[in-house]
Amino acid sequence: MDFPLLKVFPASVFSKNFKGSLYYLPIGQGLGDTANGLGLYRALSKRFPDALHIVYKDPRWDILTDQIQGDRTILRNYVTDFDYRRSSQTKGAHRKEQFDKLKKNLTRELKTLDGNGYRVAGDMASPERLAKGRSVFEEMWNEMGLILEEKEQRPWIPIDQKDWDESTNFLIIHKLKDVPFIVIAPHTEPDKRWPTIRFSELGKKLYSITGARIVVMGFRESESPTIPDALYAFDLSLPIISAIIAQSRLFIGHDSGLTHIAASFDIPVIDIMANRTLPPFEVRPLTPYANIIIEPEMGKKGFISMETVLSVALELFKIGAIRNPPCPVCCRPMDYTRYADSYGLARACVCGLTVWNEWEKESPKFYRLNVGKVTTSESFPDPGKGEILELAENDNDEFFLENSLRDYGRANSTIQVLFKEKGGVRKTPLEQFDSPAHGDIVWSFDSVLFLFQQIDFYLSDVRILGPEKFLLTFSRDIFPGKSVRVPWCGKSVKLKNIHEYFSYYAWSAWCTPERWEYPIKMAEKKEDFKVAKNLSIQSWGYLKKARTISRIIRYSGKEFYASIRSLI
Repeated sequence: MDFPLLKVFPASVFSKNFKGSLYYLPIGQGLGDTANGLGLYRALSKRFPDALHIVYKDPRWDILTDQIQGDRTILRNYVTDFDYRRSSQTKGAHRKEQFDKLKKNLTRELKTLDGNGYRVAGDMASPERLAKGRSVFEEMWNEMGLILEEKEQRPWIPIDQKDWDESTNFLIIHKLKDVPFIVIAPHTEPDKRWPTIRFSELGKKLYSITGARIVVMGFRESESPTIPDALYAFDLSLPIISAIIAQSRLFIGHDSGLTHIAASFDIPVIDIMANRTLPPFEVRPLTPYANIIIEPEMGKKGFISMETVLSVALELFKIGAIRNPPCPVCCRPMDYTRYADSYGLARACVCGLTVWNEWEKESPKFYRLNVGKVTTSESFPDPGKGEILELAENDNDEFFLENSLRDYGRANSTIQVLFKEKGGVRKTPLEQFDSPAHGDIVWSFDSVLFLFQQIDFYLSDVRILGPEKFLLTFSRDIFPGKSVRVPWCGKSVKLKNIHEYFSYYAWSAWCTPERWEYPIKMAEKKEDFKVAKNLSIQSWGYLKKARTISRIIRYSGKEFYASIRSLI
């Protein structure tokens, strides 16, 4: 959605006395978008109370958005006569028609503002966002230069005292007040859905083991799990539903609106990320207490097992809301679970690093590097020239660098590293970990790059030694004109320099044919078009994995699309 007269609001430039117009375009499409958009609105309205906040919203969620209307907040519907149950193709065409009408009306309005109107929310630069591992709303803050406190980064649901009181009465009537209960939200669009039969099995086991009643929320007309003594809460208003979720012991759902509502509160949230169209981090619930369960085989159409969800649910039910440990490589939270059982779980970071963690043990605080010597001339080019580091596979490995990695970097201008993918992201954690033990590690290509970036070393050369085996050379001095070819999505991409990798490609652990399609379709800005064009040409071999390729290349104005269907 391109609004040529409407610039992104540079929040860091203006003081709290700013009196211009801020356009939220749009604040809500789905319920999750609305919950996150309301959080963004709350943060900006507090910072800029004198600004005029013009919020475009979906009328389906008026019960939430109507509560923010006031002297300095104007609500406008950006879409009308919208039927959620239409086919995706019909919905897409309907939304485009509404956006085109909005664009014309807004363009006329902006001409009267003398350049004092700014955009708050809209389409963002997708390839760059994915490379940074940011969600859609995190990229909005970043684009505006807005630094938010942790609480301000989360969704927000306006709940008045009347709704809190009604939720309390509901819990009293059903004998749930002041006793632990679990909320399950099993309904969402088909491409995001975990099978209902698995929710039934999960609910039965949770009820049997914990004794906590299950409250099922969603749509009455949709298929619901069969769970003993469950309470099916379908006919309540969204504010009351939100207040009930806030008082639960644990929330379990999909990538859906209720999951993002649950992220508003300080409760543990399990997000069963069955959607393979988008990378999980792009639409993740913005709460420090989320555990996002992803497919055990990244990039394969396996299924998320009931054992994994049950094991995580039982642990979170016991310990409550607790923050996930930071990644020792890139310092971002390890919010993703690839596999779990009664023994422990395989945590993953957005950089792709996976660590096996036993329940009730602290996560390993740091990881070491083994030092190996070149011994076989057939295996390595230029044998005997310097040492080659081998990445440790466990925090308790016997051989490791005596000094820190940073000290090792000070003593060397280049560092060579042997990188083995161990089947990369194509194997399950149990296959990757021969005998899982606390602190076991599976490295991704991106996590290795982030590790050396910490000591200001950057990839300068990649040599393929065999299947899933690479010799990586890192250098302290990187020249802007030095090109490098890197493995990416099963093929390789030639870049002008490694900094280009961190700008656009550093999400290789999550890239699948289905997820690859999305950033290319969304590329609208000049710099994104460059990346999209580069990918479509240089990854042609990768594209051939598609069973059917429709609309391979189409260039019109500032838009570039590559649409792929029925991908293998």
